[in-house]
Amino acid sequence: MPRADDLNDRVDRCLAAHIPALTRSQAGRLAQEGAVRLGGRPVKAGHRVREGDRFEVLLPESPDTPPQPEEIPLSVVYEDEYLLVVDKPRNMVVHPAAGNRSGTLVNALLSRGHSLSKEGGEDRPGIVHRLDRHTSGVMLVAKDDTTHARLKLQLANREMRKEYVALVNGAPPLEEGRVEARLDRHPLDRKKRGVTEYGGREAVTDYRLEEILGPFAVVCALPHTGRTHQVRVHLAHLNCPVVGDATYGGRKRAEAWAKQHRDPALLALLSDLSGQALHARSLGFTHPATAQWRCFEAPLPADMARVLAHLRQPPDGK
Repeated sequence: MPRADDLNDRVDRCLAAHIPALTRSQAGRLAQEGAVRLGGRPVKAGHRVREGDRFEVLLPESPDTPPQPEEIPLSVVYEDEYLLVVDKPRNMVVHPAAGNRSGTLVNALLSRGHSLSKEGGEDRPGIVHRLDRHTSGVMLVAKDDTTHARLKLQLANREMRKEYVALVNGAPPLEEGRVEARLDRHPLDRKKRGVTEYGGREAVTDYRLEEILGPFAVVCALPHTGRTHQVRVHLAHLNCPVVGDATYGGRKRAEAWAKQHRDPALLALLSDLSGQALHARSLGFTHPATAQWRCFEAPLPADMARVLAHLRQPPDGK
């Protein structure tokens, strides 16, 4: 069942927002193949979602074969014999899953010909932690099981320092603050998370306002826990959802403002965003082999940087 944010949107984009394993292009191909149905009948990728629509999506079965190497360009920020730090691009899934067995970070890592830890399982070699498909930025990859285990222990003990930067609609209530709001699965949408007073899991995020850009703001978020969609949900909880975030209301809110204020250039830049304007800017940790504190950064993706550059322009370009 579609949410209010989905109404009048294309079905391929709606499915990509609801099914993390699918990209928009993959959802479009499924529709082209007749695997997306409404009322038992196939619908096209450009079908506009209406209230009450219920879609059936026939995902291909996952093969039993392990992920295969694929020659996919990968930005390596740092590498030694124990680990890698990579700059994951937006719109790349971290590891293979149902409906998405190729084009992932794991496929790209395997093509480099180096050993990877097996601690995470056959489909997740080397993967210490994850980023959402539509979130870019720095990620750690372990080359051996000992390194993997030590890095996971740092995560569990909250000894790593993750810093995200987000362009949000509106602004948080304070220049600096902390969100302590438990997260659980949404009762009506298993792919979505929500804040809950009881149950769920503890989630803590510090935030700092870095810049006001008219109706938008740049916010630094430092999560102390690693829950699914944590930064996105906590910022939406503060009524400043991440620009471009279709799941938590940030995409249509930004687009509506651009239309209302007749800013076609901004509207075009927003449509070019392949996901939410959220970037894992830096990652600090103690190197498992040397015991030295290391911190690595990744530059903003180009499409997010272009949106910021436009918003920083004086009115009328003066």
